[in-house]
Amino acid sequence: MKEQISTLNGHDKNIEYEIVNDMYKIQWGKQVLTLTQIDLQMILDKYFVDENNWYPLGASMTKPMNGGLGEFLKENFKKFTPRDASVIAAIMCNENLISAKGKKPILLKKYHLQE
Repeated sequence: MKEQISTLNGHDKNIEYEIVNDMYKIQWGKQVLTLTQIDLQMILDKYFVDENNWYPLGASMTKPMNGGLGEFLKENFKKFTPRDASVIAAIMCNENLISAKGKKPILLKKYHLQE
């Protein structure tokens, strides 16, 4: 089943995705992306290292924020740009993998259940 969500800044529901065979097939405007479970796990393990820390989204295409998810994607995935952090973070929030707060900057944190 296809999900329709908005980016974390709350604009229109302009992201559509579905999970097919552990692959996220994503449509964002005219852009088409694919995201694997392995990609997501790497982001969770290598970027969201400390589950108590809030991390910046930093999705600017021209000047991604130092230490932001956008910069991490640019440095670790050839298939993603810093701007793709907007889509990936929104999906990760929708899938309850991370939490988000704020608007400028948008901050992200690895989601974990309270024990």
